[in-house]
Amino acid sequence: MSKPKIAIPEISFDSLPFKDSRTLMDQALRDVLNKVYNGEFEAGDITMKISLAIIDDYINLPGEDPLSGETTESTYEFRRPSFQTLVTTTLKKVAKGKTIYNPPLEIKENDGELTLYELPKAQMDIDDFDFDA
Repeated sequence: MSKPKIAIPEISFDSLPFKDSRTLMDQALRDVLNKVYNGEFEAGDITMKISLAIIDDYINLPGEDPLSGETTESTYEFRRPSFQTLVTTTLKKVAKGKTIYNPPLEIKENDGELTLYELPKAQMDIDDFDFDA
């Protein structure tokens, strides 16, 4: 059996196994950046998840019996890498509702409860007089 050639000398994020991952991330970055820049969304997040596994596998290799010259098969067991990449984008559009209650009333504690009171009047009012007295 001949000595196997090195297919990828170093596994890193810059190497061939992650070419599609980089392309996917670049596309997500462009899409999110354009949508935020154009005002479609206020902000965006990009998450990349890489799942790595080593899988035990085998292949049957053809060979030749050195004594008889007949064709044979031998099983070659090996471990292969599995890299799975998931890129998720989240675009944020914030919807807000707002109310304001700001009356010209005074808040005070009354018997342990907070209560709203009218402000003292600057002028006398007809309702201030008790005519039944």
